[in-house]
Amino acid sequence: MSLRQVSFLVVIFLLVGAVTFMVNYTGTPRDKDRPVGPGAVSQHLEFFNPFADLPTTGTPDPLDPNQVDVIEVNSDGHYDFWFRNTRNEPVAIKVQEKTCVCTEVLVAELPPGSFDESAPQAAQLAVPAALAGPASWALSVPPWLPALNKLPEKLIWKELETKGGSASADLSPGRPGAPTVGFVRMTWRVREPGQRKLDVKIRTSTAAPGDVADQILSCGVGVTPALVVSPSTLDFADLRPGDQRTLEMSVWSLTRKDLQIRPIELAASEFFGGDECIVVGKPVPMTVEDKRELTAKIGKAFEHKAKVQSGWKVPVTLHESRNGKQLDMGTLNRQLVVQTDDGVEAVRPSLQGMIRGEVRVENAGPRDTVQLGGFPHRQGVTRSVTLVGAAGLDLKVERHAPQVLNVDLRPLDIPGRWKLTLSVAPNALLGEINQGVVVLTTGGSAPRRIRIPVTGAGTQ
Repeated sequence: MSLRQVSFLVVIFLLVGAVTFMVNYTGTPRDKDRPVGPGAVSQHLEFFNPFADLPTTGTPDPLDPNQVDVIEVNSDGHYDFWFRNTRNEPVAIKVQEKTCVCTEVLVAELPPGSFDESAPQAAQLAVPAALAGPASWALSVPPWLPALNKLPEKLIWKELETKGGSASADLSPGRPGAPTVGFVRMTWRVREPGQRKLDVKIRTSTAAPGDVADQILSCGVGVTPALVVSPSTLDFADLRPGDQRTLEMSVWSLTRKDLQIRPIELAASEFFGGDECIVVGKPVPMTVEDKRELTAKIGKAFEHKAKVQSGWKVPVTLHESRNGKQLDMGTLNRQLVVQTDDGVEAVRPSLQGMIRGEVRVENAGPRDTVQLGGFPHRQGVTRSVTLVGAAGLDLKVERHAPQVLNVDLRPLDIPGRWKLTLSVAPNALLGEINQGVVVLTTGGSAPRRIRIPVTGAGTQ
């Protein structure tokens, strides 16, 4: 073997040894901070379930402590992490870091005398959730927990945070046959719906100099509105004279087992007429099969499944004309107001469609939209479209928005045709046109309005 080959083998051996040392004795910061799996042991405390998450089966398993149920927006949630101290010395505990200001951390111990060390392990499952509160309590208990024979009337919780920063609490000493058992409670109030992971780094120490250990406690949290409406938009497509069409929306909740809603109303709008032509039918309770099918649909969009608890199916009918009233011609864009009976939350699903009539817009965009496009705001823009209707109609401009739009409507030489010109003066608009619209009226003894949407944006 040549000297070059020997040197190469020596280098490989050193590299392998260095990697092995790094993996086994140093680890990454994440490896040190986050022991993996139930029963992860820090230097001082053993946590039964340092990582909790949302259920993957639609509802929390009462025998799986590593699951957390979803909660409503702006409501309080919490999760309790069991721990034990078998060391015959007190342990100080405090919060070192956390990933969200929405969380608070507390600690509590079960007092001495709560356990019957000779009782069979099966008796452990009798631990009542009433000790620590409702839903987020870990209903399953660690296998090392002695059976309870005397329950405290109330747990005494100590805050590990104050307005001035982190606070420390002293945990009682334990011993191998009779450990000190307690809980670190992570609480939260999240204001936005969605799924997120909340982490807290707990630091423990003893009286010995430098005897410090860290433990990451992690909780997956699901936050949902009190009610959800799907689809969020009902699109009725085109309605021609005399048409009517019925679509159905679902109103449901992931948290309320008996969702109650107020009568659904049509949101007021100064730009639209024909409210009598929009009819909201009587809500019908969802069946078990309805809820199962909806749960399956929404489960495809999330990593963790959430179960539809209750809900309603609501028919909505759009009439082009009804009881002598008519919808405005042109683009329809209305909203319904769906609200829980306690007024906690309101959702506004949209109703969209195109109401056809005796006037149409030529050379326009989808649904007769006048598209000004993007234009240099220093130059402004001008765009014209042709309106076609019955001869003898007396079309007039009733209103328009925003006010930076200049609107000019003129009849052409051909009966039943008009030229509609929209313009934005130089330096009048920088940014997008928001809810742009031109509203025309047919005039006469039975006038009818025509809505023409306008889009565009002034650019630098």
